Amino acid sequence: MSIEEKQATRIHFNMALIGGYLGTYGILSRGGNFPSAQTSNLISIVTLIIGRDPLHLLVRVGALAIYVSAIVLCTWLPRHTRVRLQELSLAISSAAVLISPLIPLTTEPFLALYPLFFATAFQWCSFKAPRGFTCATIFSTNNLRQFSSAAAEVWLNHDESFREKFSFFGGTLLFFHCGAAAALLLSLAFDVKASLFCLIPLASAWYQLEAAAHRVTAEQTA
Repeated sequence: MSIEEKQATRIHFNMALIGGYLGTYGILSRGGNFPSAQTSNLISIVTLIIGRDPLHLLVRVGALAIYVSAIVLCTWLPRHTRVRLQELSLAISSAAVLISPLIPLTTEPFLALYPLFFATAFQWCSFKAPRGFTCATIFSTNNLRQFSSAAAEVWLNHDESFREKFSFFGGTLLFFHCGAAAALLLSLAFDVKASLFCLIPLASAWYQLEAAAHRVTAEQTA
């Protein structure tokens, strides 16, 4: 594995930890709602349309619009600006974790998660997995499938060519759920203010991105 791939993998694992932390924080602090995906929200929108609950429907549609807007923005920015998406993603996530504790606990839970919906969707689109893998850092269903299939190839089919995939997806799951565990422990102690502790891995990711950019610049000028 090259130095560049090692750096990219460390950043990916760091972002998986952040994804696990933010997702679990959202679940624990805002009524069990997961801010990193839209599957359950889309189902809820359908049921609310049928059930004719306009107020809750509006809140859910708003969450969907915010999530989609982050994806659209990530697609538009690289073609029209020189902004560095990954650094912008870290800035957005930092703002989200600073804003979240300021939202009253009496606020409708889905409405309170609007900052995290935007931040997690932006992270998903900004950080592409290294080494040719397709691996999200904000949820785990596909990662679990990839890890399980790679494990079966290595241990049952004795195909060592899948060991790298097994290790990569296993590492992603490990860091994601370490973030989830940290969010649980800190939420028990600090409630909604636990989001502030996510600034630590965010700072770590920022440092690693700057180190990677400095290395590339040094290589280009050498």
